[in-house]
Amino acid sequence: MHLVQSNFHLLKRTTLLLLIITSTLCYSQDVFKDKNLEGSYENYALLPREIAYLHLNKSTYIKGEYLGFSGYVLDKSSKRLSGLTTNLYCVISDKEEKVIKSKLVRVENGITNDLFELDSLFTSGEYIIKAYTNWMKNFNEQNFYAQSFRVIDPDIDSEVSAKIIESNIDAQFLPEGGHLVSDIQNTVGVILKNKLGLGVPMIEGELIDDTDKIITTFKVNQLGIGRFSFTPLLNRNYRIQLSYLNEKHIFNIEDVEPVGIALSLKKRTGSVILSIKTNQTTISQIKDKQYKLAIHNGQTVTESIVIFNKELEINKLISEKDLSSGVNIFTLFDDTNTPIAERLYFNYSGIQFLKSGETTIKKELDSLVITIPFQNIDSEQFNNISISVLPEDTKSYSHHHNLASYSLLQPYVKGTIENAKYYFTDVDRRKEYELDNLLLTQGWSSYSWNTIFNYPPKDNYYFENGIGFKANINKSQTNNFVIHPTGGERPEYIFLSEDEKSFERSGFFTLDGEKISISEVREKGDLKPPSLLLQYFPSQIPELNLAYKYLSIKEPILIKSTNTEKLVSSGFENDGELLDVVELSSNVKQTKIQRIRNKSYGKIDMFGDIERNKNQSLTDYLRQRGYIVSDTQGNLKIYVSDVRSIMLETPSPTVYLDGHQLYELSVLSDYSMDLVDYIDINKHGVGEGIRGGGGTIKIFTDPTKQIVVDNSTTIKEYKVPLTFSNAKKYYAPQYEFYQSDFFYEYGVIGWLPKNSINSDGSYSFKILNTQTSGIKLFIEGITSNGSLISEVITITTN
Repeated sequence: MHLVQSNFHLLKRTTLLLLIITSTLCYSQDVFKDKNLEGSYENYALLPREIAYLHLNKSTYIKGEYLGFSGYVLDKSSKRLSGLTTNLYCVISDKEEKVIKSKLVRVENGITNDLFELDSLFTSGEYIIKAYTNWMKNFNEQNFYAQSFRVIDPDIDSEVSAKIIESNIDAQFLPEGGHLVSDIQNTVGVILKNKLGLGVPMIEGELIDDTDKIITTFKVNQLGIGRFSFTPLLNRNYRIQLSYLNEKHIFNIEDVEPVGIALSLKKRTGSVILSIKTNQTTISQIKDKQYKLAIHNGQTVTESIVIFNKELEINKLISEKDLSSGVNIFTLFDDTNTPIAERLYFNYSGIQFLKSGETTIKKELDSLVITIPFQNIDSEQFNNISISVLPEDTKSYSHHHNLASYSLLQPYVKGTIENAKYYFTDVDRRKEYELDNLLLTQGWSSYSWNTIFNYPPKDNYYFENGIGFKANINKSQTNNFVIHPTGGERPEYIFLSEDEKSFERSGFFTLDGEKISISEVREKGDLKPPSLLLQYFPSQIPELNLAYKYLSIKEPILIKSTNTEKLVSSGFENDGELLDVVELSSNVKQTKIQRIRNKSYGKIDMFGDIERNKNQSLTDYLRQRGYIVSDTQGNLKIYVSDVRSIMLETPSPTVYLDGHQLYELSVLSDYSMDLVDYIDINKHGVGEGIRGGGGTIKIFTDPTKQIVVDNSTTIKEYKVPLTFSNAKKYYAPQYEFYQSDFFYEYGVIGWLPKNSINSDGSYSFKILNTQTSGIKLFIEGITSNGSLISEVITITTN
């Protein structure tokens, strides 16, 4: 058996003063002595915070696909949808922080959605997508969203197989509260990771002393996390021995603190017991000194006095009703107001998760109609759900977070959390216990007491409301102006005094391609173009300039055992249980990657202003494309002109407008091309099934396009440097073969980013029937009262 040995040192402290000086936070003694804890905390928490989360339709994409996302912006305190935020910046960068694409999207009622095309700017590799507001830049907290995703370029990676890594283990043994104190029982958290920073599952370990006596044993869970308890002695040395793939891994724990205080937390039904423990050596140094215990969550704080007399252990029974829902942080301060120990705890009480009932499926022609009922939902409340529909065997959805984990957990911890969504899906006692194991290993929270006491946030970055501008007046006869509407709102009239030289306005939501139109109002009420210089805010997408952390997405891996020369599969599809051992020389399964046919099997014509001017009507355009078209008194007929068949009647193509089949074509009579974005013509009907006998014509309009009217004598249009992205509708890629490993593992069936639950408490939607035996629905959502929906539903379609 192969032996791997490492040393794991717990910092040695011989006096309480040394413990304070060399504590995890590296605070100097007396640095916070004159600080008022509650007052400093209230000042720190004064400015409201928000949290951003993006639900991505996948985590692994094929170049040429669209990355679809739904954005959720929540108030950090109430965990409800923000009704204030309007501007959300979404930025994709590579691992070197080079920005590849970015856009500004509009948030309404805390919800938004849009697409990124993964086009020629992308190649095979890992990318990071971030979502943030300008206001979030005021806080040194990761309230913004940051997550990695993977792109596969078929021209570079024609096949994809599991990644092979060595069987090395990175082991961390972390005492609860931060200190391993001699002569008292301590709980130690265990984290085992591979070289990718992901958990090594289901390993058993032994704690052994220097007489080779086994003190205790433990086993980590599917995410490589566990715990054990023991009472360390100063005159003993300890080691951890792990057995993994026929290799022994040894980690020495050589130092135990002779002086110190340990925190320990145990959950009881409806309450927790927090134990503050010390040993006989320490009690003589801290006897009768006034310590403080603070319980906080980033918004509120309560404090209580802790005084050691003769007892070595102080127990506090705390009802969960007296704790905040979500993360609670217990921090112990010494008599100089210096934080010396900390423990995180998650209170599930008060958090509402909505569950779905039995999902039904119905076949309609070439489609499937799926209905999801939701239990105990008030459908009259505002709500939104986003749904990614993928084949059951997909390998392209392995996000670490869902909406619940990213808003309730991630902002409060320092490190990253592997498969954090696990703790908020089908929650039971086991998962509550495993989340407590995770928090035991986290040590100090994401909140720095040095920042809380000395550097409360300032509102240096303003809270944006759409696009604003300052208009500087060069010359005006009346100083009266009118801002013309870009949508359905009313015009705004501005009347200034003679000595006013500028005016400011905000709240404009100009979309891509739109401009701001302003006129000067003359004395008689007629209009003329004004002489103004506009300065915009914001005028560009701001850089985030904040440190952030993320985990690479989890991919299938094969672990190479140097001792056995075999590979072990450690997949992510079964919560991390080890799978079969296979010979190193055997063929590792590879999936052939196909190019994405995102648009169609036909020919696409895009329409800009030049193209629209060439074709005055849809009839003219179709005739140029070889169709026989008649348009008589609103009765439009379209026939295929070049069909060579024995059919007695000339076939007609199937016509769609914005994705909807038209059974009556009168709506297209004398149809202007001014609103057309692009037209997809598939004359042979390839890939269209029974509807494609005469081919297809698919017309897509762009709501941002309007009929152009020459107003140059009365209006001046001002180009806006930064506009809101006009959210495009998502269309699933078309695949050459739907019965293939490529489609099963990397294909897309549907993406529904913005949906409301019906009045009967259910939601129904239609997708293409790809003849896949099973599909998975990845659902995220929230209601206006903060109830969360985070589910994965598997449906058998046969």
